[in-house]
Amino acid sequence: MVESLCYNDFEQYQLLAHDLGAAALRVLDDATETLNRISNPASIVQDSQRDFARLWPSDFSATYIDTLPADANVLECRTALWKNAAGDQTLLVGRDPSDIARRLGIPVTEIRPNWAAMVFPQEGLGLSMTALGPPNNLHEVKHWLGAVAPRTHNLWHRAVQRRTHYERAVQYCFFVTQGQVIGYFADHPPKHRRARSAKQTREAYVESVYDHPLSIVRLHASRIDDQYLVERNLSHGDPDLRGLRVLLIGAGAVGGFLACSLLKLGAGLPSPSGTPGPLTICDREILTTANIGRHVLGLTSVGKSKAREVCRHLSELWPGCDVHPIAEEFVPSAELLHGYDVVVDATGYETYSRFLSKLCRSSGWLNAGKAVLHLWIEGRGAVVRGLIQRRPADACYDCLWNYATTTEPRPRFPAYSDPAWTQHSGDGYATMTPFAISSPMAAAALGIDLLRTRTDLRSPSFVSRAVDAAGVHAGVNKSPDRISKCPGCHRS
Repeated sequence: MVESLCYNDFEQYQLLAHDLGAAALRVLDDATETLNRISNPASIVQDSQRDFARLWPSDFSATYIDTLPADANVLECRTALWKNAAGDQTLLVGRDPSDIARRLGIPVTEIRPNWAAMVFPQEGLGLSMTALGPPNNLHEVKHWLGAVAPRTHNLWHRAVQRRTHYERAVQYCFFVTQGQVIGYFADHPPKHRRARSAKQTREAYVESVYDHPLSIVRLHASRIDDQYLVERNLSHGDPDLRGLRVLLIGAGAVGGFLACSLLKLGAGLPSPSGTPGPLTICDREILTTANIGRHVLGLTSVGKSKAREVCRHLSELWPGCDVHPIAEEFVPSAELLHGYDVVVDATGYETYSRFLSKLCRSSGWLNAGKAVLHLWIEGRGAVVRGLIQRRPADACYDCLWNYATTTEPRPRFPAYSDPAWTQHSGDGYATMTPFAISSPMAAAALGIDLLRTRTDLRSPSFVSRAVDAAGVHAGVNKSPDRISKCPGCHRS
């Protein structure tokens, strides 16, 4: 046995403990894979973009940008600087840098307005690096853009020859590429900023780009716009909730975690076109110490309205989100329903779920583009279940029960076989069902998965997941048929 050290093209060393023959074969396989990748043009572009962040470092501790071009035109923004106690500088770029400061928890009074900035739209597959490496001055920026992004180069070339480029001291330029925003800062001398005539502007351009190329400070910006924050972790084609009017009924154990997840999916945020998307949270109850063990809120919210405190919590997570609490008794009506696009029932009360499901049907609210989601926990937290109704043809909440028996309705899809899972216990003053915090978290995750696939009518409308497998039937993952003579959807 020998030890052989080999190197692969991902800059990772691997220690191989094999005989010489096996080690040699492994090296040949790695070499073959590397040659195949080198011969593939797509791989070259991918490698270049993968290394972009490393090859384009930023001299600022952090740069945040919240506004990108919506079309093929150059977007003009403002910038502001913030310096922390350690002296690290943070650059804020957008239409209103003070709004970025508020979202990041930076005191607005501590930011200092800086020069204007230009943001250039994304081009094709995105920017990549040339064999010459990253540019160090404006002359190299011009040649780099001309080589990797001709359309962006033309936009940049026209923009830096405008008189306003020097009058407004536009010294920041940013370029949108795949998943990232890179840019530079160039410090124009005072005589360039005094350029007024076309001749003076032309002279400033020639001097700064050709005769005495200005050095640049490279910048790497992190996107902080709603579109990026919401869409980055979604699969391609999955819908989000931006611009939709969402109603969440219930802010208890399930509703609290679900509210946070709905926000991350876009609820409470405007659509890309600017359409408002308010998130309304209803719950009349007060948070007690008995709730703390499995609720998203903490001790500082005890004795306060669950709905109001959850909304406050969301505003801290995502400053500027559009959330509204309803802390009193909420009885939905046909008129109220038509003010929402998505309704989520996280009450966990069977009677209420039956009532809401029937109302969504009888009012005609459940049509194209509307959806009602029911979430609940069964047994002692062993199973979480969700039912989404996306069209009148879907099974309603009552369709999950069998009414053929002469006694009370029985579940068509029972979740558990062990009667112990239905037992309750007392905590001194009230009857409660004990379960760990993992159960409401799992229910919230299930709800997001159902909403994320709500436009795919092939996806199951009824999903059941086991949190504890003891005494629990196998999970359900299907779209149930509607039952005849259903009291909820009146199918005869």
